[in-house]
Amino acid sequence: MTRREAAANMKQAIALHLKGLHEDGLPVPEPSSSTGYVEV
Repeated sequence: MTRREAAANMKQAIALHLKGLHEDGLPVPEPSSSTGYVEV
């Protein structure tokens, strides 16, 4: 998987999550970010 594909997948997952929150009448959380490293 390329970085471009990973970014597209993340955008799609976030949009789907936000849609689900809206459909369930739940609030959208405040934006935040974090980073981390995984050793493989």
